Amino acid sequence: MIWGLGRDMIVHGADPLNAEPTRAALAESELTPDGTFYVRNHGPIPQISPAEWRLRVGGLVSRPLQLSLARLQRDFTAHEVVAALQCAGNRRAGLLKVRDIPGEAPWGPGAMANARWTGTRLADVLAAAGLAGSLPDGEGLTESTGHVAFGAPDVSGLASPPQPFGGSIPVGKAMQGEVLLAWAMNGQPLPAVHGGPVRVVVPATSARAA
Repeated sequence: MIWGLGRDMIVHGADPLNAEPTRAALAESELTPDGTFYVRNHGPIPQISPAEWRLRVGGLVSRPLQLSLARLQRDFTAHEVVAALQCAGNRRAGLLKVRDIPGEAPWGPGAMANARWTGTRLADVLAAAGLAGSLPDGEGLTESTGHVAFGAPDVSGLASPPQPFGGSIPVGKAMQGEVLLAWAMNGQPLPAVHGGPVRVVVPATSARAA
């Protein structure tokens, strides 16, 4: 097995690692187990010690922050949300039957999964950083005036030159309570293959990737 993947996973590539479960495995439970959860990567999987991981919050905030995982868990209330994730390439194999898409994996219907995520609300961290009062008029940012951008440690060799993977969501969405900085998945510490030690979980949206 690779990175704890189940034996029935369909591996589309090992470097970077991309894999999906069979339909039967995906349908076995409402919450998708770690080893059955699809894996989508654009580069090598970062291996970061939870003790060394840091969250840096900057930009249009009045109080820039640098938070360890321990502080994120200690200083902010933990919340849970059950949310399904889906790769944008789900069912691409059907498209490939019509026309070739060079360099893209033939994803079947298994590039989706459901899990119970535990973490800190992104809105709470942004509030602690002073996002709401960062503008001179005191009105703060709204969905129409900006985005919250995320920078990941993952480096994609697909870009020229290679660069970190990232994404963004509107500020209005970032301030909604279901958006989490998740450190646990189905009650267990978030594994590196699924974005650990911490990943952003944004239900009911399509993030803008970069």
